[in-house]
Amino acid sequence: MLSMTDEEYMNTYWPQLRNAIDKLLEGPPLAPHNGPVVQFEPMYSAAYKCVCQQYSESLYRDLMSHIHKAFLNIASEMQ
Repeated sequence: MLSMTDEEYMNTYWPQLRNAIDKLLEGPPLAPHNGPVVQFEPMYSAAYKCVCQQYSESLYRDLMSHIHKAFLNIASEMQ
C-alpha cells in the first residue's frame, strides 16, 4: 500500500468524510426519498485508509473541529 500524502488526505479523504458528516447532520431527508443518505462502504474505506496510513490523529482533530463548528452554528440558529 502506498503512503498517503497530506494533499491526498486534505483533498480526497477528508472532504469525502466531511461531506458525509454534513449529510448526517442535516437530518432525515424529505419524504419521497429512496436509498441511503450516506453509503457506508466508501466512508468506512476512507476512514480505514486514513487510520492505516497514520492519519488517525488528523482525522480525529478534523472531525472534532468540524462537529464543534456545526454545533456552534446550530446553537446560534436556536438563539
